[in-house]
Amino acid sequence: KNFIAYEQPSNTFRLVNEALKSYGAEPRSVFYSTSPEVMLRLVLLHKGVAALPYLMVREYLRSGELKRLGDATPWLIPRPIVAIKRRDRELPLALQQLTRQARKTIDDLMA
Repeated sequence: KNFIAYEQPSNTFRLVNEALKSYGAEPRSVFYSTSPEVMLRLVLLHKGVAALPYLMVREYLRSGELKRLGDATPWLIPRPIVAIKRRDRELPLALQQLTRQARKTIDDLMA
């Protein structure tokens, strides 16, 4: 299958490439994108395979429109999340809301 990859200079590309190699896969990328949305559309059009965020594809997996690689043990690529908070001042409201949403999303994924 054609592999749709993130832009080569990106940290995401490095992370995905290293993870796929750990599963014994050596993808040959045929298309590069900075947009997971574009990559998802191409996959849904049967133009190739891609590593995409779980929350983006969860409903497609449930409906059977998409399948995970790895058969009985699906391939998962953990992505570290880094947050920094300055102790000397309060975070802007928008950042506080983003942090709460990220925490809720992580809790939902863990449930």
